[in-house]
This record gives sequence, C-alpha cells and structure tokens, in this order.
Amino acid sequence: MIRILCEPGVEGIGQEIAPDLHSAHELVQAPQLLPAGVDWADSPEWDDVLIVIYKSDLPQAAKDYIQAFRVAHAVTDPQTNALRPSGFVIPVAVDPNAAKPPEPISGIKALVYDDAARGKNGRLADWVGVFLGLALRPGDQRIFISYRIADGSEIAKDLYNRLEAAGFQPWLDEARENLPPAAEVQDVITENLKRASMVLVVDTPEAPRSRWIKVEIDAANHEMIPALPVVVRNDRSRFVPLAYAQRQVLVKPNGVDRQPLSDEEWDRVLGKIKGLLCQVYQRRRRTIFRSQQILQEKGFDWVEEDRTKLIFRSWRPRQPRRPEVAVLSHCCIHDATYIPALRAYRNYLKSYQGIEEINWKLCVYDQDETLSEAEQEAIDDEFPDAPFILAHHSELPVLLPQLGIL
Repeated sequence: MIRILCEPGVEGIGQEIAPDLHSAHELVQAPQLLPAGVDWADSPEWDDVLIVIYKSDLPQAAKDYIQAFRVAHAVTDPQTNALRPSGFVIPVAVDPNAAKPPEPISGIKALVYDDAARGKNGRLADWVGVFLGLALRPGDQRIFISYRIADGSEIAKDLYNRLEAAGFQPWLDEARENLPPAAEVQDVITENLKRASMVLVVDTPEAPRSRWIKVEIDAANHEMIPALPVVVRNDRSRFVPLAYAQRQVLVKPNGVDRQPLSDEEWDRVLGKIKGLLCQVYQRRRRTIFRSQQILQEKGFDWVEEDRTKLIFRSWRPRQPRRPEVAVLSHCCIHDATYIPALRAYRNYLKSYQGIEEINWKLCVYDQDETLSEAEQEAIDDEFPDAPFILAHHSELPVLLPQLGIL
C-alpha cells in the first residue's frame, strides 16, 4: 500500500500526488493520505511504500511514524545477521534548496518535486512503479540471448539492437565488446548467463540441433533464471525443458527470412519480456518477505545462503519446550509446476554442505492460486521421494505447526 505523509503546510502536494500515482499504475487500492499525528498500527506488507513530503522539518509525530514504519519493515543485515530498520521510503522535497531530508530519513536520497517529478509520467510515479514491480528500469536488466548461428543470427542481432535501444543490457556472444581476445568462449558465456535477469532463446527450426543452446538452457535452469523462447515458424518451442514454463512468443510464421522482426512482432516480444521480468520481481519480493515474516514470528533468524538462487537458512535455538530447528527455504520465482526449477533445488540440496543439520527443506512459491490436485499429483509423480516440501507462502502458517514448528 502507498502511504503519503506530509509536513504541515504541504498537504496540497500530497493531494496532487495521490491521484497521479493511482492513475499511473491503475492501483487496486488508492494511495492513503495520512492524517497529522497518526500512529503506525498496520501489518507490514512487501509492497508498502511511504512517501514523505517535506519543506524543512517534520513534527515529532511524523518522525515517530517513519521510525515505526521502518522498524516494522526491518531486514537482516548480511554482514551482521542483525535486523536493521528498512522499508521503501521516498523523501519528496518541496524546496529544491532543502533537498537533504530531515531526521530520521536524512540518509535517504530525496526526490525534488519539480516538473520532471510531477504527473503520472513523472519521476515519482516511475520510482514507485519500479519498486512495486509495475514498471521496469531497463538499464538494470541484463538479457542473455541464446541462438543458433545457422539460422538465428539475424534475429538474434536484431533483438540485441532493439533491446539495447530500449535501454536494456543485452548479451550476445558475437558482440565484440562482450568477448575479450583469447577468451574461453563457453566460460565467458556461462559467467554472463549467471548474471542475467533472463535468457531469451531464439527458437528457430535449426535451434534444437545446437548443443550450445541446450547447454545454455540447462545452465539457466540450474541457476533458476527464467527463459523465454521466441519461436520462429512453429506453434510451440521444441525445447522440452521450456515447455514446462508455458510461455513463448511466436514470430515469423512463414519461417526464417533473414529479415528483422516486424515492429508488431517486436512489440509482442518486448511486452512479454517486461511482463516476465515484472512478474519475477514481484514474486521474489513477495515470497521472500512473507516467508521471512512468518519464520521470524516463530523465533527464527533469516540468513541469505545463496543470493542468485534465493535460498535462505533459518535457525531457532533450543528453548523451553522447543527443540533446536534449522530450516532451508528456496523462494521460487517460477510456477510451482516448472519441473526444471524443482530439479535444480533438489540438486542443490544434494551438494549442500551440512544438509544433515537441516531439519526441514522448503520450496516456497508464489502464484495466484495454490496447486490443484492434478498438478500436485504430477509433481509427486516426478518427485516420489522429494527431499523438500513444496508450499505456497500462504500455506506456511498452517504448515509449520504441522511440522512441529510452533
């Protein structure tokens, strides 16, 4: 939820900002203008945003609210494993000569409310949209393009140029600026893939014959990175691992013609890329937030074990009437039915050092609905002796007591 807190005397700007944000992102819940002297009394959520509008200083009640908001959204410091106040707070300066925010947010960069910040297309709406996963900052997104030279190089280069023009960071193994002299090609490719936000597979008729594309898809699945096939001529991808994801973009129904994509085809590809990246961002934030919240309520800590794979270790010491318990959680960005991601987590557990000290292994997913009975049966058939428990984050409050985690 978006909350707007104003220094006395600048409430009019808050009243201007609220409808702009509502219109810009078609929000289900309108931004809330907070009354003077309000106390923080809400349950924190992953998508909470606090906009603080100030001209010079804030009254003590506003400072107390901000501090309570940040404490409620505390995160674990990766260096000390201690909780520190956090939360997404945007200081908005009415006076450009007073750009430094007052306490307790003096360490947060402010946005000056000028013409560039105003309106539903302004910088403030952009900042909020990026945080909520409703918009993208393309420059933060590295996209790995996988293709077969024999019939996919023209499309791959076209995608590279269009992505670069749109502000993304594409990576193509024929882009000269990406491959240093005398480099081991596959080592460089693998390293770039690990840093990618997603993999774009140019799925031409000859692509399934490429050993490298298969290696790259397998590597993406191993690193739990989402892949999107751009399918040429056919009505579905012929790469079996990608079929589980049930997503693709169909282009060039008449086959490879050595020409760039049409503008209409590019618009569909770009729309699918943006939609997938936004979905991944929202799932990552929501699943981590809710899993951490529930486990910490049970007295566990929450320590990042593998940043790329979104794996976290939680531990609760022995207490009166409570045994010592260790939990390993993978916060999955894929659909729960995406079998390659589940296999990757299973393989991760096989090589995990100290696995014998972990009492419970969880794979926590996020999607609109929990699994149907048929979907659960299909997963059980694939993993008859699954080393982990698959659960929607909404199921954790009921699941943990069933595991004896009270």
